[in-house]
Amino acid sequence: MKKAEGRWVRLTLLNNHEDAQYTELMVFVFSPDGGSFRGYWWRGTDKGREPDGNWTGTRAGTEVGGCPHWSGSVEGQLKKDLSASGRARLYGILFDTDSAHIRPESLPTLAEVVGKGVAPSRLSSLGFGQSKPVADNATELGRAQNRRVELVRK
Repeated sequence: MKKAEGRWVRLTLLNNHEDAQYTELMVFVFSPDGGSFRGYWWRGTDKGREPDGNWTGTRAGTEVGGCPHWSGSVEGQLKKDLSASGRARLYGILFDTDSAHIRPESLPTLAEVVGKGVAPSRLSSLGFGQSKPVADNATELGRAQNRRVELVRK
């Protein structure tokens, strides 16, 4: 593998297939000008071997939110999800363990959502704890997906 230059992102993905469960390590290395990238992936945990696959790509545009699956902002994505299904999952709202107390690092995300003119009288809360998971709590990825706040349109 060539020397990595520019900015890079590392992802660890847990794949659940009918016959096996395994992790994949993915690394994206971006050119210094952001115009192209090279990606590599490895299946399993043996980091000393050559990648199982690689790919390259180029930037299709410079406009933020150009991806057809992303609305360009947290607010835009929430509006899109609420319009489509009446429900939106909001990640990044963190609570103290076994508590309803919101941690301070959650405030910027909350400010972006409720600071957009939603009257407090229109908000209510219900806590479900572990009673309504959306993913398997036996895995780290599943637990992360279950740590969420859901906005539901009435």
